[in-house]
Amino acid sequence: FVQNASLLRLAFVQNASLLRLAFVQNASLLLFGHLAAMAVAMSSQQLVIFLALYIAYGGYYVTKKNYGLLVSSLIDEVGLTKMQVGYLGSAFQVTSGAAKILTPVFVDTHSPRLVLAGALLLCSLANLLMSLFTDNLLMMTILWGLNGGLNAVGWPALSNVFMAWFPKPEERGTLYTLL
Repeated sequence: FVQNASLLRLAFVQNASLLRLAFVQNASLLLFGHLAAMAVAMSSQQLVIFLALYIAYGGYYVTKKNYGLLVSSLIDEVGLTKMQVGYLGSAFQVTSGAAKILTPVFVDTHSPRLVLAGALLLCSLANLLMSLFTDNLLMMTILWGLNGGLNAVGWPALSNVFMAWFPKPEERGTLYTLL
């Protein structure tokens, strides 16, 4: 009886796994089919704008997530203490948090396209300049804090551009999940 119950459980688990796999594969095909149909329905300008927004979001992501890679080098090679490295991280978080409260109004009153591109350019510049000031903790803190504030501008500007180019709610929902 125990051996039969074990075989029954094993068969059930294998069948459930196959069922889950089939569901995931069919759902993926359905999603990709839906996306392909949406891409065909989009104008060429909309497709270019969507790809540009996707790349811009990736750029913002890279300019804020590279700090984790930098920490060990700052401690080992530059000689900063963990507390000093913590100041840098805090500068990003504090300015980013404050900017998330203040900047949506700025984005709504200025061209979101220009704000998006300008803030991304300045984020990249702040990241590059940090490499030149590794011997100056104050300057690195200011630059990393500036990076945090500018990063906070990215999402509201990106959302405004996205909403302007994709006004139909049925296409917007699917595409918005990809950003």
